[in-house]
Amino acid sequence: MVALLWWMLAKGHLVTRREHDGRMADKDAQIVTWQAVATTSQAQMAELLEHSRMSVQLLTAIEERAKRDAQ
Repeated sequence: MVALLWWMLAKGHLVTRREHDGRMADKDAQIVTWQAVATTSQAQMAELLEHSRMSVQLLTAIEERAKRDAQ
């Protein structure tokens, strides 16, 4: 029985509580990191969208002004 437990631990089929807790802590840290990445990405996308809308408005205004001045 002891040899079977040792073999399962050695091959990774069975993990200790300490190893399990360590892996869960790593997973939780990764979740926090990826949530921060998602939040930052969403904020950047919103900023880029605002800039693109402003660029379109600016170019439209320039085009209209150029058409008015050409007449």
